[in-house]
Amino acid sequence: MKPKLLLSRIESKSNAWTNQGRQTLAIVKVDGQAMKDIPKTDIAATAKEGDALKSINGKYEVDIEETKRIKDEAEKLMNDLWK
Repeated sequence: MKPKLLLSRIESKSNAWTNQGRQTLAIVKVDGQAMKDIPKTDIAATAKEGDALKSINGKYEVDIEETKRIKDEAEKLMNDLWK
């Protein structure tokens, strides 16, 4: 089973150890637990915070169906909360 990936945020970090300067990273939650830094250049340009991702040949594309399922589930939970 492939890990579930959720784009948490995009941030710019400097790498003092390698002297490479600033790098833009996508911070991705893996299987709802661990966080993983992925270079923004490996993420689809259309990806935004909260999108589910899928790995294809070392690059990450938006998983449209999974993103919709997650958003629909969150909306249902919010609606149930206010009943």
